[in-house]
Amino acid sequence: MSHPDHPDEGAAVSIPPHDAGWMLRLRIGPDGAKEALVAWREMIEEGFQGGFRDRKEWLPLLGLAPIEGVDYTDVPWEPEEPYPSAENPAVAESGPEGWPEEVLPPSAEGWQSTAAAWLLDGLPPNYRAHEQLRTYPLALAVMARHHLDQALIAARRGYGRVAVDHRGQLEPHIIEQLLGVYRMEGRRLQARQGAVHLIEQALRQETPRTS
Repeated sequence: MSHPDHPDEGAAVSIPPHDAGWMLRLRIGPDGAKEALVAWREMIEEGFQGGFRDRKEWLPLLGLAPIEGVDYTDVPWEPEEPYPSAENPAVAESGPEGWPEEVLPPSAEGWQSTAAAWLLDGLPPNYRAHEQLRTYPLALAVMARHHLDQALIAARRGYGRVAVDHRGQLEPHIIEQLLGVYRMEGRRLQARQGAVHLIEQALRQETPRTS
């Protein structure tokens, strides 16, 4: 694993599977997904033409791995805000109650791209490999709903079985801590489930029916 000398700005980041570099800037890409401008030194083929070459490219943010102890809060966004929000003067209004702040309201131009980016953030990374999901955000919203439904079912089942699954192996105070984790995650999943429902309904209103 090799990385270039430390630049004047940026934070160290891992580039799976074997590289590391410096995260210089962040942005929302043309497809609505979060991207990072990364500089790194790539190892090229060994032998007569072996060695390293310096690279600097915009990479999908979810494809990078943070390094423990590194602070990424000072990495600048391009533009300054990662997502336009209701506080941005360019947005005249916000979405309905429960609407995620990272997503533009349905009345704003380009809101579907921000919705797709937000929905993908809540799904396993492999979903990003399917361009159809960005082309048809309604299908993406439905997949996100099903994914959350199953996550909530799993969380409720896990909550009900913590004491049974760990009987005689974990102390009672640790069991209680695990129950607290399930309760916290359950609230988070329910809130996201409500937001996904709002986005899906808005997308259905804008998606024409086939004959």
